[in-house]
Amino acid sequence: MVLNKYYYCNHLLNLKNKRILKIIAKSFVLFIFYLSIFSCKTDAGHSDNLIKHKETPEEIEWLKDYKEPSIKWGFIDDKGNEVIPQIYDDVRDFDKNGIALTNYKGRWGYIDKTNKVVIPFQYLDAHPFNDDLALIQVFNRTQFYIDKNGNKLFDCPGDECSSFKNRHAIFTKNGFKGLLNDKGQIVVENILDDIIFLDSKHFIAKSDDNYGIINVKGEWKIKPEYDKIYVSENNLIRGKKADVFVYLDINKLKPNPTPNLTPSPT
Repeated sequence: MVLNKYYYCNHLLNLKNKRILKIIAKSFVLFIFYLSIFSCKTDAGHSDNLIKHKETPEEIEWLKDYKEPSIKWGFIDDKGNEVIPQIYDDVRDFDKNGIALTNYKGRWGYIDKTNKVVIPFQYLDAHPFNDDLALIQVFNRTQFYIDKNGNKLFDCPGDECSSFKNRHAIFTKNGFKGLLNDKGQIVVENILDDIIFLDSKHFIAKSDDNYGIINVKGEWKIKPEYDKIYVSENNLIRGKKADVFVYLDINKLKPNPTPNLTPSPT
């Protein structure tokens, strides 16, 4: 459970003795002085033990104007007890393996439920783990996939890539989309206008402004001859062609006509 951090401060001082006030003032100045010394940047370009990697020139340039947000995030349990301190710029939910994507001082990384850093805060952008893989982007804008230990597996083969779902990811290159498997192999070349996840074995695909359904090999199970394909909440698949709506059966090569269907909202 995520908790938004709000600071409440209410310091009441009722000191009449000016001498005491002067002593407090001097002590405060000394405190700020020593605090500034110990908060100076270290050889890695920062002072925080949560950021241990050596910063790249691209990272330093990107974060030179970083401003710490006034609202921080942490985690509470189901009883409202704080279990992870509210120190993060942004957070995502914990996944089934107990790992959460979090942003600390402008960098993305991953922590476990004990607040241990399992993958360092060193990414410009990152996605939660799906199928035990996560898509990340480093500060030189390179995108690639990592495993749960932070090891690089393979590059995104296009200009953009999606997270994995059902052991496949969608990539975009030169304005066209293709499919990638969890080994980093391209199983469908970037020849399609659009690809939408449907189920573990099928995708809605758009080609030449028409929609159909392909399998994981890129074979057309339903030919691209529909203006639009809709999926209802109960997973019924309907195709629209020239104002006629039909139910589609992905287990058959041809759709089953069904008259008088109302289209789903886009």
